[in-house]
Amino acid sequence: MIWSAAAPRKRAAPHPMSHEDPPSTTRRRTPETTGYAKGDLVRQRILGVAMDVFGEAGFKAATTRRIADAAGVQLPAIQYYFQNKEGLYLACAQEIVQGYRHHMGPSATHALATLEGTPDRSATRAALRDLMEALMNLLVGTNDTRHWAAFIARETNDKGPAYEILYENVWAPGADLTARLIARLRGEKKTSPLSRVQALLLISSAMVLQTSDGVSRRILNWSTIGDEERQTLMAALTAQIAAIEHTET
Repeated sequence: MIWSAAAPRKRAAPHPMSHEDPPSTTRRRTPETTGYAKGDLVRQRILGVAMDVFGEAGFKAATTRRIADAAGVQLPAIQYYFQNKEGLYLACAQEIVQGYRHHMGPSATHALATLEGTPDRSATRAALRDLMEALMNLLVGTNDTRHWAAFIARETNDKGPAYEILYENVWAPGADLTARLIARLRGEKKTSPLSRVQALLLISSAMVLQTSDGVSRRILNWSTIGDEERQTLMAALTAQIAAIEHTET
């Protein structure tokens, strides 16, 4: 099920480790902090920094020493929590997947239930709008995506070991569900190439403000995105959905 609480469906193929990373069979060392709460905070801090560094430098160029220094931890902490650089990189991808599932789960579950029920254009339209609103709120209304943006952009432009995790658990199921809703809305018996293209364009419209350089916000003259800006975005997305519904094949 799309963005469900289940474990990711596919793990990326092993990627050669850098020379600085210890083998995965190396015994884990004691973490530099004790206690579950402190340990979890350290792990999350490393993940947040790692996403920024990997997003900026890419998998090959980034080093665990740079990440450890930026996170304010010793190298053994990365070994303890993630084993090596590849483990840390894949953990970043898993963190993004879990974030999508947490934020998108309710609307995605509702959309699937709508598709399994009796065809109803009004219900389908509402489910598609709710799905896009959840995606838009995730991308522009949470701090998590600030760390994700550069990492995802790097992974899409320069495929690394996390590409398949993101594709199989975020990009492909999200596009598929959106296309199925569009196909139902347009009265198609099965998803057409046109509905899949429209799904990608609609998702891209929701994602346009997640650019790391802020080009879109500058064009719109938005220093921040609050309730008023989100309402404007949803009005535009709703208009796109209405246009999609009446597109001729």
